[in-house]
Amino acid sequence: MRLNEEIYQIRKLIFELSPQSSGVKEFIELVNSYPELLGHMNFERMKDLKDFLSDASYQDFEELKKEAEFFIDRRKRYFKSEMDELERAVQDLTRNEGVEISVEKLINAFIIAKEVTIPDKVWNSLENTECNKIKKGEMSKVMTLAKKYNKQNPKELKKALISGDYKRPLIVKFGNRYHLVAGNTRLCTAAALGIKPQVLIAEI
Repeated sequence: MRLNEEIYQIRKLIFELSPQSSGVKEFIELVNSYPELLGHMNFERMKDLKDFLSDASYQDFEELKKEAEFFIDRRKRYFKSEMDELERAVQDLTRNEGVEISVEKLINAFIIAKEVTIPDKVWNSLENTECNKIKKGEMSKVMTLAKKYNKQNPKELKKALISGDYKRPLIVKFGNRYHLVAGNTRLCTAAALGIKPQVLIAEI
C-alpha cells in the first residue's frame, strides 16, 4: 500500500511539472501578465523559462513560484502606498486632459509596465515635475523642494538611489506626452546626483 502511495505521489509531481499541467500553464500565464517578472527571475526570454521548467524539480518550481509571489505582492503594496498620487493623477488627466481613465485601469497599466532606465527623451519632456530643471550637484534645490512639498529627506533618498533600493517613480504616457504620477523628489534627487533612475512607464 505504501509503495502505491509513493508511486502516486511521484506521478503527481511529474504531472505538475509537465508542460500540459494546469500548474505550469497558470504560471506561464502569470508571467505573461507581468512582463517584468521574467527578468526578475533571471530569464531573458519566455523560451528560457519553459526550457527551465521542462527540466526543473518540484522544489525548483516552488522556489520560482515564491519569487513570483514576492514580486507581485511587492508591486501591489507599492501601488497601495502611492494611492493618493494615483487618484490625483486620474483627476488631473480626466479634468485637464480629457483622458477618461479610472484608478483601477491606471494601476493595471502600471502592473504590466516594464521597468526601464529613464530615457533622455522622457526625462527632458516629463510634465508635472521639476526634475528636468535640476542639474548635477544642485542638492540644495532638491532640499528646498522636499521641504516645500513636505516630502522625504533627499539625504535618505540619496542612499537608496545609490544602492538601487528605492520605489520606482511612476510615469504615464498618453499620446506623445509623459506625465509624472509619483516620485518627483526621487527624480530630483537622482538629477542632483547625476543618476539615471529606474522608472515604470505605463501607456494609456
